[in-house]
Amino acid sequence: MVDRGHCTFVTKVRNVERAGGSLAVIIDDNFEDVNKVIMSDDGTGTGIRIPAMLIGKKEGQLLKDFLTKQPAEIAAKASLSAEFVFKNQDNKVKWELWYTSTNDKALDFLRNFHEVNKELLHGSSSGDNLPEFSPHIVTWACTSCDADFKRRECLSNGRYCAMNHKGTYI
Repeated sequence: MVDRGHCTFVTKVRNVERAGGSLAVIIDDNFEDVNKVIMSDDGTGTGIRIPAMLIGKKEGQLLKDFLTKQPAEIAAKASLSAEFVFKNQDNKVKWELWYTSTNDKALDFLRNFHEVNKELLHGSSSGDNLPEFSPHIVTWACTSCDADFKRRECLSNGRYCAMNHKGTYI
């Protein structure tokens, strides 16, 4: 378990993995609906092999309080397991692709997948069971950019900016 803040989700998860953790549980640093927070890849997440989740600040504090009330020898042996269960109530295939405008592999995938997707959509005998595809473009907030740059290159005063191939804001 680690607290959120001061670095990206990817860095947090990678640090947990490097420390020997098999699951990263990140405790939010704000009282907010964590179901609306996207733990996105900052572009450096390749190679991470452990699952990660974000839990609310209140729930995280409950876990911390429980552990601190235990004798040291018990707390040292404590473990936490998680099960990721995704229910598919309507029996439809739903898939998402999260990418940036500068991710050449994702753009190549979209271009090359076009023909396969047409076969998927036309191969179904019933229109009710068509796969649902949702593409999402990931953006970053430009917190250190000057006002002129934000006005020229970003949306919502620097809240939504794309990154170029060099990892800098365009």
